[in-house]
Amino acid sequence: MYTLTPSSALTLQSDKSCTPIYAAIDLGTTSCRLLVARYSSRGIHIIERCSRPVLLGEDLKHTGRLAESAITRTLNALKHYAHRLSRHSLSGLQVVTTEACRYATNAQDFIQRTKRETGLDIRIITSREEAELAVESCSSLLGLSPQLTHPTSPTALASAARFLPSRTLLFDIGGGSTELSWIRLDHQADRHHLTGTTSLKLGIMSLFEHFSHLPKQRAYDAMFDYAYQKLKTFEKVHCIRKDIERQNVRMVGTSGIVTTLASIALELDRYRRSSIDGLCLGRQTLMHALHQLKKMSHSDMGRHPCIGRHRATLILSGCAIFDAIQSLWPVERVMIADRGLRDGMIVRMAREHRRSIGRARPAQRSHRASSHQPVGALAVPL
Repeated sequence: MYTLTPSSALTLQSDKSCTPIYAAIDLGTTSCRLLVARYSSRGIHIIERCSRPVLLGEDLKHTGRLAESAITRTLNALKHYAHRLSRHSLSGLQVVTTEACRYATNAQDFIQRTKRETGLDIRIITSREEAELAVESCSSLLGLSPQLTHPTSPTALASAARFLPSRTLLFDIGGGSTELSWIRLDHQADRHHLTGTTSLKLGIMSLFEHFSHLPKQRAYDAMFDYAYQKLKTFEKVHCIRKDIERQNVRMVGTSGIVTTLASIALELDRYRRSSIDGLCLGRQTLMHALHQLKKMSHSDMGRHPCIGRHRATLILSGCAIFDAIQSLWPVERVMIADRGLRDGMIVRMAREHRRSIGRARPAQRSHRASSHQPVGALAVPL
């Protein structure tokens, strides 16, 4: 199933009796992310998880092509990942890329060059699959009664226990696009159904490049207005605000923007995934963190331990998109998910392994395990 060259780059095992190790690489418009995990009957154990800024989509909006400097940065990251993966005996590997390569006219040249220089086979996925993988990665969070943490109001914890809506709005703010998924939850059957999804040409890099000629505050306001108008197209189709008025919507954010805002809200001295993934914060808490971030200078953002110099330039455009989401769909609580496409790919490979060795559970219980997973765990639905 997996053919890699040069042959020395990676080792893929086919012995299903071994405890399988899977790897996934998500090559996005701004970052390249790696996840290596082991699957056993007890679930998925993360071996290593890392991310590198590559800015693959730099200047793509203006030229329609991947820039040579961006390709070089990306190849360096992929070579580094291929070297790390060579230490593992892998049962499965998936490498996907998204909006930048969907758009770039020289994407196939880049993919062929990557194959020659790293041995990695990159697959361009559709926006629909991108949304499905994000939902897959969050499957263990969808049925949870979340634990609220509110830095300024600990009493908010008490109100969280009975918050089990039948709808979830999941958003993923990426470098080149923003994915929205509208999900129906069946708590009695422990199942969820993706009823609507869209991929908007609304990413943190493309938005920044479009309005970078404006002064900071004017640029932010323009980015907010632009994002709000784009988001309204999804609202017109699904009428999400009506469900929000009935307090029937949970909001889940999977992007680096929301994990950064959560880190600022919690006043972390460094980013810690264990403190963020699965956390549920009040809308006002996150908006307060956003306003704190807006007041920072570019150098202050660069020095902030949860932002860093590589992200400082683009962080405000992501905030503008998040701000627009909150304005259009004012859900009182937001669940933070530090997971995404690479997690979804690992879950899929683990599920296929479980099916292949005949240990699948009955289909009617396909999501039951997810509701009993600890926060931060990856569920493996059938």
